[in-house]
Amino acid sequence: VRMIALGSTIDSDKLDDLDNIPVIYKPVRARELHDLIGQLLSDGPRMLRRAMPALQAFPETLRGRLLVVEDTPTNRMVAASLLKKLGLQIDAANDGVEAIQALAQGTYDLVLMDCQMPVLDGYQATGVIRALQRGNVDANTARLLADLELGGIQLHRANPNPLPVVAMTANAMQEDRERCIAAGMDDYIAKPVRSEALREVLCRWLSAAD
Repeated sequence: VRMIALGSTIDSDKLDDLDNIPVIYKPVRARELHDLIGQLLSDGPRMLRRAMPALQAFPETLRGRLLVVEDTPTNRMVAASLLKKLGLQIDAANDGVEAIQALAQGTYDLVLMDCQMPVLDGYQATGVIRALQRGNVDANTARLLADLELGGIQLHRANPNPLPVVAMTANAMQEDRERCIAAGMDDYIAKPVRSEALREVLCRWLSAAD
């Protein structure tokens, strides 16, 4: 079985080889692995090859303003560089507190949220953002905001559309993905972030540039 990272490039001269080799994309999901084993036991490797999703053509540039929340300067610079190549407008925040402050001051089309950060991590920050969006801040969230000197803060409401939050995580296990979704995140991308994988994720949430 050949495991291929989602978004990686496959040389054209190697595509024919995949006809005889079972393929599954990383990060591997439990259901996909279960289905693959069933296919191998029943119809053999060519069954999976026929079921592989067709290679998609993604737009070269996208439209939108993004907030990159990342505490490591190098990672922040790499993400910003990739996003600018896609034609996107970028602002940056060093942690979850700065992210909430940025969302209170301006409108964004998507947030790229690192999960592990000091002060306020991505899971906590996303939970606070969702509570503020709902206008339903419970006692625990209110205490947290007060401790962070963010009491009474409100998010900027110029954009009526839901705000997608995409997790950036070095962990690709199923339980990590489930934790991201439980925190209120909409999608995730594995670190280190790669150009094509980033483009594919963003195309699910942003419109192509004119």
